Amino acid sequence: MDVYELSKKLESKGFKVFYTNTIAETRGLLTELIGRTDTVGAGGSATLDEIGIGEALKERGNTVYIRRLMPDVNPDEVMKKAVFADWFLTSTNALTEDGEFVNVDGNCNRIASMLYGGKNTVFVLGVNKIVKDVPSALERIRTVAAKKNCLRFGYLSNPCVTGGDCKDCPKDTNICHATSIITLPPRSKTVYVVIVNKELGY
Repeated sequence: MDVYELSKKLESKGFKVFYTNTIAETRGLLTELIGRTDTVGAGGSATLDEIGIGEALKERGNTVYIRRLMPDVNPDEVMKKAVFADWFLTSTNALTEDGEFVNVDGNCNRIASMLYGGKNTVFVLGVNKIVKDVPSALERIRTVAAKKNCLRFGYLSNPCVTGGDCKDCPKDTNICHATSIITLPPRSKTVYVVIVNKELGY
């Protein structure tokens, strides 16, 4: 699908949409959107890590609730504070051509923060995450995102890693506890979407 058409569809639903071409441009846009005194939360995201936005905001002086940037703070406390930060930054597992954000989560802090909490959510995604429809999104999550995240976490015996069907993961290593589909911005939030003309994250 043409990204321009997708952007128009998202805007018609009430999302505020931006399109960028480079990581540097994306990082610059985000630092312009977020005030210097604003608090910022983020879920685990390879996309955001590649952009380096957490480090950039922390260096600027923002309070940034990202677990790896707060190694001396209890991880549960960081996740709780991220929910109610002024801004929540996240990627998405998939975005459909109809403008639906499809996500699967393990701790569910990421999904919770997308849906409720602070006043602003920003989805940042590469064009590789755009898919046709919800079934395609779920297939992408099962065959691409889940596998790469399990590898990142060291869950090497999960079926999606070993080449088997995506099912019956051991409870302790299962990262797919909840699925959300966001079709419209939550009423309590302003939701921004930044589509980057690159392959980012997984």
